[in-house]
Amino acid sequence: MGTKKGTSYLEWVLLLGLMVALTAMALTWTTSFGKKELGSNIDFISGKMECESIKLSKESGDCSNLPPIKIKNRGSLNIDQLAIRKYSPTGEVALEVDEQGLIVNEEKPLNIANPLEKIEIIPVIISGSKLIGCQEKKITINC
Repeated sequence: MGTKKGTSYLEWVLLLGLMVALTAMALTWTTSFGKKELGSNIDFISGKMECESIKLSKESGDCSNLPPIKIKNRGSLNIDQLAIRKYSPTGEVALEVDEQGLIVNEEKPLNIANPLEKIEIIPVIISGSKLIGCQEKKITINC
C-alpha cells in the first residue's frame, strides 16, 4: 500500500516550482515590454527636440511654376529629405519624397507640374536610424 504522506510533499514542491516558473516568465515579459515602450518614447522626444533647430522658408514662386517655388533651409541643421504632400482639387492627396534634402542655407527650386489646391513641404531628419518628419515645421502653400 502507498503512503499518502510522501505524495503530498511532492505535490507541494511541484506546485511551488510551477509558481516560481510562471512568475519568472511574467517578469521577463513585462520588463521587455516596458523597455520597448520606453525606447519608442525617447526616440520621439529626441526627434522633436532636433526639430526645434529646423527652419524652412519659401523664398519665391507659386504653384504656376512661373517662377518655380524656391525653398531655403534657414535652420542650423541639415534637412535629410523633404516630404511633399500635394492636394488636388478633387480631394486626392499624393505624397512625394525628395531624398536630396537641403544643407544649411541652401536654396532649392521645386517643380510642381500638376494643378493643385495646396502643397505642404515637410522637412525630414534622421535621428539615430529613424526618419522623423518635423510636422510642426512644415510650409503650406495655397494655390
